[in-house]
Amino acid sequence: MAAVIQAVSPGEDLLSALDALCARLGVADGALQLSGALQDATLVPAPGADALDLDGPLFLVAGQALVRGGHATITG
Repeated sequence: MAAVIQAVSPGEDLLSALDALCARLGVADGALQLSGALQDATLVPAPGADALDLDGPLFLVAGQALVRGGHATITG
């Protein structure tokens, strides 16, 4: 599968962006791996997960969505 690029707008929910990407590719689900840093982000842990503890100025550089063995790059 060739890489698919999807931009994320400031303030957009990354999980919503991943859902939209999966729908566009016609697959049931995917996983998102973030790299870089996050700035002005609201991070909420999954139910039952430990609280998130981050320091410093943070901003999203890029994320890689793994979709059924293929991959896509989510930037923002």
